[in-house]
Amino acid sequence: MSGGGSGGDSGSDRPGGDSIGGAGGGGVSAAGSGGAGPRQGERIAVRLRLRGRVQGVGFRYFTRGVARELGVVGRVRNLPDGDVEIEAAGEPERVEEFKTWMRQGPPGAVVAGLHEEPLAAVPAWDRFDIDSW
Repeated sequence: MSGGGSGGDSGSDRPGGDSIGGAGGGGVSAAGSGGAGPRQGERIAVRLRLRGRVQGVGFRYFTRGVARELGVVGRVRNLPDGDVEIEAAGEPERVEEFKTWMRQGPPGAVVAGLHEEPLAAVPAWDRFDIDSW
């Protein structure tokens, strides 16, 4: 990953050393794609709750890095019960790719479950942050 990753959350920690959108990785271009899919600029929002070994492994920093590379906005926080909660918004195909990365998590994480619910309204976030909201 490019940018200010920390605590082992760099792109080299990804399986096979792949970066999101890297050559041959089927990444999403910044310009999006044409075709019969959603209209360009259309956004969806979801709330994800992840269970398993998801705290103490750099999950929030991993999440922020993946989101920023994919152009997904929102926030992530640790919950008192040991889960991680993510609210994320973006173009549908990018949110789907984001969810794929969240199911995997960073090295050391074990995602035992992921609960997803759509958010009725898409918040007007302009970046992805680590929060304690």
